[in-house]
Amino acid sequence: MALFHHHDAASTTTAAAAAASTSAASPTSTSSSSCPAYPTPVYDANSTAGTYTLQHLSVIVGGACALIPTLISLILILFHATHLSNRHEQVKIIRITSVIAVFAIIAFVNIVIQVEGAVYLAPWMEAYEAIALCSFFLLLCTYISPDAEAQREYFAADRASDGLAAYKKTWIATFQYPVVAILVALFTDITNGAGVFCINSNKPRVAHIWLQIVRTLSVGTAVVAILRFISRLRTELEHHHVFMKLFAFKGIVFVNTVQTTGFSFAVWHITPGNKVSYNDIATTLPNLLVFCEMMLFAVFFIFAYSFRPYVIRSSLENGRPMAGKYQGGFLGVKASVAALNPSEIVMGIVQAVKLLISKGLGNNGGEDHGERLVHLPPKYGQQYAPPQEQHYAPGYAPAPQSYR
Repeated sequence: MALFHHHDAASTTTAAAAAASTSAASPTSTSSSSCPAYPTPVYDANSTAGTYTLQHLSVIVGGACALIPTLISLILILFHATHLSNRHEQVKIIRITSVIAVFAIIAFVNIVIQVEGAVYLAPWMEAYEAIALCSFFLLLCTYISPDAEAQREYFAADRASDGLAAYKKTWIATFQYPVVAILVALFTDITNGAGVFCINSNKPRVAHIWLQIVRTLSVGTAVVAILRFISRLRTELEHHHVFMKLFAFKGIVFVNTVQTTGFSFAVWHITPGNKVSYNDIATTLPNLLVFCEMMLFAVFFIFAYSFRPYVIRSSLENGRPMAGKYQGGFLGVKASVAALNPSEIVMGIVQAVKLLISKGLGNNGGEDHGERLVHLPPKYGQQYAPPQEQHYAPGYAPAPQSYR
């Protein structure tokens, strides 16, 4: 598909013929075993700015708009990677901040390849959103303690409100999301290739509607669980400016969920005209909105996930225990590799399965049945967080022998 083309009399005649054929054959009048056909893009002679269609202009504008949040995100990641003084927190922050660049890049590609290709790519943007959301939850846990057993002791000490049970429920509710998001992305690609996904239909017989419902319920469950988790720990997390971080990241999750769901259900009820094609409605417009949103959130991320608290001199002045030197390697390569390592998320999913099985067997969530939280591998902690550098939530000091 060429990015640019000129309209002349011949193309206008062809467009008129295509319009007639499109109106004669309604896209919903297909057999029950296939999806409705995508309406053919039809533009009249007055639908362009000069010689460009809306989609062509969107590629130009979108490319410029995607560049701004991507650069902001990458620069913020670089600052964290080159000032890596607290690996437990900053590696998670790098994963979270990279969601800006991922969304902007995928949105631009979606505009270029249009709806036929965007159907395959868009759900993977949501899959990365799920990974970033899990990293946000792990960051909250790390603020309590970078050690998994110390976290467990901290919540177990809150017997009045059954803190350990609530901790485990939040863990399960959070880590189900990446599993569901990845499965939804896989089934979307498979069913779309088989011709039964049907993004342009909301009928119960197609896969699109059911996968969208599953995805929405999954992200809703994870977000609500984390909101309740933060509410329980409001005092402990206050000095980490967690509500600013919450607004920055959860704003992206909320806006993307509402926007994706809204366009998913509304797109087939909007009639394309001779100035706006179906591709413009289904792909171009929602992705242009993503560019605008990412530019706003990228600026907010600079303040919410600033690298300045991790500058060693600043850390000592603020009384925060940090490593004696930066550990991100040359240009932050080691930090970037650590952020790309999926083991922490995978082990979190494994732990969620263990907790779910334990609950299914009738174990009391607040009792000790010998399970150990495993989201921090031994090498992960030993190499970058020596015991004397660990810090805990105010008013809590676990016994050393409980987690050494």
